[in-house]
Amino acid sequence: MEIIAAEIPGASVKDKVRNTYILLGLSNLFATGTPTVVDALGRSVCQTFGVYDRTNHSKAFKGGNELTGSVKSGWTVTVPGLRYAATLVKQMSKSGD
Repeated sequence: MEIIAAEIPGASVKDKVRNTYILLGLSNLFATGTPTVVDALGRSVCQTFGVYDRTNHSKAFKGGNELTGSVKSGWTVTVPGLRYAATLVKQMSKSGD
């Protein structure tokens, strides 16, 4: 699973981490029918985009209703998260990514 883009949208590293997981969940939904993300994959993709902050990575998942789950069980993008994913894709397509 990968994200093909110049960068992940977001105003802060925290936003970019959440958006990475949300976009991965959307990608997995298209591939398998379930909007899930294995945490190790999410961390790896965050590292690829330079938004992995070992100290604060887990703080990106506090609050919000776009993701549910845990590091151990993995993450699921919720219906509000999928709606938000659609806006991210639109935003990324307008910016030329």
